[in-house]
Amino acid sequence: MDYFKEMRAKGLVPTATVYMAVVCGLALERRLDEGIEVVSDMLRNGMAPDLLTYRTVLEEMCREGRADAAFELLEELGRTKGAMDRRTDSDLLEGLHWLCQPRE
Repeated sequence: MDYFKEMRAKGLVPTATVYMAVVCGLALERRLDEGIEVVSDMLRNGMAPDLLTYRTVLEEMCREGRADAAFELLEELGRTKGAMDRRTDSDLLEGLHWLCQPRE
């Protein structure tokens, strides 16, 4: 993350692949707020994460008990121009409903 921050501080824009690797790595380390910031930076630079990147962040939020925040983030991303197409939004919503449902 230090390398990523240094790169951004110098005005360099990572490739979509680098962005997505950073986001997924942060999500898997449970550094979700930082991951969401990187997604926002990615969108500001005209790149949209792929389904796997979105899914990783949202599913980790659910696993941490932050289901409401995951659904809010998905809704916000759905309203952000260029963030995702309808199919991606629909697939993510369906996955969140399944993953975040209470288990018995």
